[in-house]
Amino acid sequence: MIEYSNRYLLNRMLADNLARLPARVLNHLAAVLSRLPAPTPISYGIIRDNQGNIAWLQRLLRTGQIYKFANIFSQVIELHPVKPLHIPNNPAKNAIPLRLQQARPEKTNKAFWLQQVRKSIRVCEHFDVRIRRALALRYPISFVALKKMPRYRLVHNDISFLLIPNITPAVAWQYRILAQTAMLQAAVAYFRGGRKAFDAVKDPYGKGPFTLRKIGKKLVIQSALKVSYKRPVTLTIPLAGTPAAHFWPTD
Repeated sequence: MIEYSNRYLLNRMLADNLARLPARVLNHLAAVLSRLPAPTPISYGIIRDNQGNIAWLQRLLRTGQIYKFANIFSQVIELHPVKPLHIPNNPAKNAIPLRLQQARPEKTNKAFWLQQVRKSIRVCEHFDVRIRRALALRYPISFVALKKMPRYRLVHNDISFLLIPNITPAVAWQYRILAQTAMLQAAVAYFRGGRKAFDAVKDPYGKGPFTLRKIGKKLVIQSALKVSYKRPVTLTIPLAGTPAAHFWPTD
């Protein structure tokens, strides 16, 4: 996530100042962007993190150190606020308030936590299979599969789901940054060779080039990618003579 955050900031910084760069700098920037290595797939971190959870839980079972699981999650239960729990195939109780602090003392014995460890392993293994299948698909099928994956699949007062993250925002962030990097390349091509050069850079999430519009004193590049609030991903380029934008944009 840090790697993608750095790319996001770099894309915004270059976009804000692109129209001010002389031709020789644009030529150098185009060469650098063409050699830019692909970032680490978000799926690598998600899968490895889940594998780490499974290995940790299995080690607790082998060594009989269930108390470590109990100690960690007792603290989480004490600190966690009331949170809604979505139970699939149960429309009558679609949003049961899950009070994690309700893990009462009588449920904190070794048998209870042993059950939780075993259940958590099954949950993580199930998650591992589903996430690998979804991430192996191409966009947009992969993103549709991720959004259909229930975040909470467990029964009331169950804590195993705490090991399963909501990964859809992270994958959406990856798609967004990759699209904006390609849009930056298209913008550099535009300032170097005009609209024909711009159209030669293809939208990785569309069937052709990006959309280019001039709105006031800025250029707005738009991708076919839609991963947030059903809005297309865009990159804004202030034209020469326009102050650079010093704010945290939402696109």
